[in-house]
Amino acid sequence: SIQMCKSTPGFFDLGLTNAGEVRRIAKIDAEGNILQEYASVMEASRLNNIEYKTLQRQINNAQGWKYV
Repeated sequence: SIQMCKSTPGFFDLGLTNAGEVRRIAKIDAEGNILQEYASVMEASRLNNIEYKTLQRQINNAQGWKYV
């Protein structure tokens, strides 16, 4: 049998996400100049051999990557 999970009000706030939209990111140098743009975090992680979650952390901590 399939059990359904009950939703807890306020548990998932769609306003805190980009609702599945893909966001472009850029690799930047120390001066903030864009070195390369990528269509998504997934594409950048694949092409730069960086784990997806590690790259997300680097974007959030402004460590050589940013959303464009």
